[in-house]
Amino acid sequence: MNRFRTAVILAAGLGWAGFAGARLPDDPPACDLATIASLDYCPGCQIPVEKEALNKKGEHVDCETRPVKADFCLKTFHLCAACGARAEGPGKCATCKTNLVPQVAKSKIVYRCKNCAGRSDQPKACDQEGCEGKGKPYAKTCADSGAPPHVRKK
Repeated sequence: MNRFRTAVILAAGLGWAGFAGARLPDDPPACDLATIASLDYCPGCQIPVEKEALNKKGEHVDCETRPVKADFCLKTFHLCAACGARAEGPGKCATCKTNLVPQVAKSKIVYRCKNCAGRSDQPKACDQEGCEGKGKPYAKTCADSGAPPHVRKK
């Protein structure tokens, strides 16, 4: 078997494992949900909205949908205003030596099955046929779990 064919088979196998929900050893750790806040959420745009983005009727100005309260995971990171580089801690940018500005990343709390691709905005038990976790409650996580800055601190 030549190297190209071996590489294609290996890549296809790893790709399928990732698609099936299996975690590879080098995957980033899941979010620890350290800070959770209840914020206004626009179901039409599927984004958190600030009070300034609401009209006099209390609707989101972009889609005229009334926001609802939803739980969000909040993570602080630091951003360089000059070059856009991101860092976990405060200080100076490693690239351009400009002061870093603190930012808050907001990610909606969702519920997922650990065994299949089942996902819900509300807590519930898995109801997917053939899933090993059928009948077990979904795990609480954030929508951006595993993507920086929503990773567990070491």
